[in-house]
Amino acid sequence: MNSMKKIYFLEWINLVYIIIFLSIVQSCERLDLKRIMDTSADSVSIRGTTVIVYGTILDKGKGEIISHGHCWATHENPDINDYHSDLGTISGQGIFYSKLTAIRPGVEHFVRSYAFDGNQYTYSDEINFEINANDLVFDAPVVKKIGLGTIKATSNTTGIGSVTFSNHGHCWSLSENPTIADDTTSLGLYQNDSLFTSQLQHMVFGRYYIRGYLENGGEIIYSKTTIYDSEISVKTGRVTNGPNNFLVANGEILSLGLKTIVDYGFCYSEYTANPNYNNDRIPMGPIFYPSPFSIELQGLNSGHKYYIRAYASDGARIYYGEIQNFDAN
Repeated sequence: MNSMKKIYFLEWINLVYIIIFLSIVQSCERLDLKRIMDTSADSVSIRGTTVIVYGTILDKGKGEIISHGHCWATHENPDINDYHSDLGTISGQGIFYSKLTAIRPGVEHFVRSYAFDGNQYTYSDEINFEINANDLVFDAPVVKKIGLGTIKATSNTTGIGSVTFSNHGHCWSLSENPTIADDTTSLGLYQNDSLFTSQLQHMVFGRYYIRGYLENGGEIIYSKTTIYDSEISVKTGRVTNGPNNFLVANGEILSLGLKTIVDYGFCYSEYTANPNYNNDRIPMGPIFYPSPFSIELQGLNSGHKYYIRAYASDGARIYYGEIQNFDAN
């Protein structure tokens, strides 16, 4: 009887071992089925304005990782709906990196690694960083006159790195240090070092200060300043019939120079086809802005041919318009 009990006891012990063994096997299988993707954000490398973030796939889980990379923003816990890189599939564990774009100087940013298996995204813990644009080279614009009151301003940058600007262009003013509150051009998105050119018009009032600008999220970077000086320009119009049977001479001050126009008007002659300030002259005094002007011509010899042109003087130099001719009544 004791022997039978002993045999039953041993069989019971073996059954317990078998149950425990099967439980362990089943537990291991369930644990394996619950393996999940895991990734980490390891470090941020900043060189000037270039930002590179490194990450590691720690475990790819049971499925296939069809997309991985980094996501970043100026708020905490960035996700795939913010700025992100897409480095595609990855077959196993490994290190990866992304060069970031659209970074705003002087603003704190947050970045996380991510992995996607077609069903869900897995994110790493976040790391934060901030850069400045001190290494960005933004020289003064190069300007070239292409017409009366119209110039071409060309700028470029070196070292834009990871910074993207939502708008760029040129601003100008008759005062020093122009800003985007003054006259501007708007050339849109700027994300690579390159030449950019603006056409500036109506530059006819003397000395102008010109700067390039880069703007992103209210942050604005200005280039050094270029100075452009317009010159006095005067035009001679046609001589026309006016009231009271008088001939009327027409002219226009097209642009001003650095010095005030102290005298303007017309010079004319019936003896030379190249009249100047020393011939017959009709002075009209100073003028301070571009404007058309005209005056009646009197005391002419009827039937004689005359030559005439408008002039403007800043006291140091005399500027002339085209020469016109007419027959006196």
